[in-house]
This record gives sequence, structure tokens and C-alpha cells, in this order.
Amino acid sequence: MAWLMRLLGGAALRRLGSGAILSIVLGGAVWFYGQWRAGKLEGVINTQQATLTATIQSRDEWRAAAEASAARLQRMEAIEAAARESVSRLQAELAAQDAAGAVQEQRIEAAPESDDGPVAPVLRDTLSELRQMSDSP
Repeated sequence: MAWLMRLLGGAALRRLGSGAILSIVLGGAVWFYGQWRAGKLEGVINTQQATLTATIQSRDEWRAAAEASAARLQRMEAIEAAARESVSRLQAELAAQDAAGAVQEQRIEAAPESDDGPVAPVLRDTLSELRQMSDSP
């Protein structure tokens, strides 16, 4: 090593030493900057992971609510179908009763005067009330 110092001389050795120190200082600065930047990026990653976790949880809650709503809708549709069927059945029954009533009314209207006779006042009033009820909408 002594021969290298004699070969390069004192000034060259000082320049080489200064360059090495500068390289070490710059290398350390770059390393510290990298560590600082990595720390910031880790913070960003942690924040993004927390946001993702919250978003996934929110999505799962909304999905569960949507599935519950879909099940409730199916139940409501089944109830509606049953109600429509009941209404149709009642309408058919009422139509049959109206037809039977119309036949009775035609038979009564077509009856000759000789078929008329004395009627008890209670029965006459009841029949009159029933006729008024059926005529009113």
C-alpha cells in the first residue's frame, strides 16, 4: 500500500479520499431519502388498505340488504298473486249471483197478475228493502 501512496502522490490520495467521503455521504443521503420515501408509501398503502376494508364491509352490508329486499319482494309478489286470484274468484262468484238474481227478477216480472196475492207486510217491506239495496250502486 505504501508503494501506491508513493506512486499516486499525496494530492491524488487526498482527491481519492475526498471522492470516497463524498460518495459515502451521497450514498447515505440517498439511502435516508429512500427510507423516508418508503415510510410515506407504507402510510399510503395502509390508508388504502383501510379504505378497501371499509369499502368491502360496506359492499357486504349493501349486498345483504339487497338480498333481504329481493326476498321480501318475492313474498310480496306471492301475496299479490294470491290476492289477485281471490279477487278474480270473488268477481266470478258475484257475476254468478248477479246472473241468478237477474233470472229471478225476469221470472217475477214475467209472472202473470194472477200469481200476485196478499203478502205479509213484513215480507213486503223486506223484499222492497232488498230490491232498493240491489238497485243502488
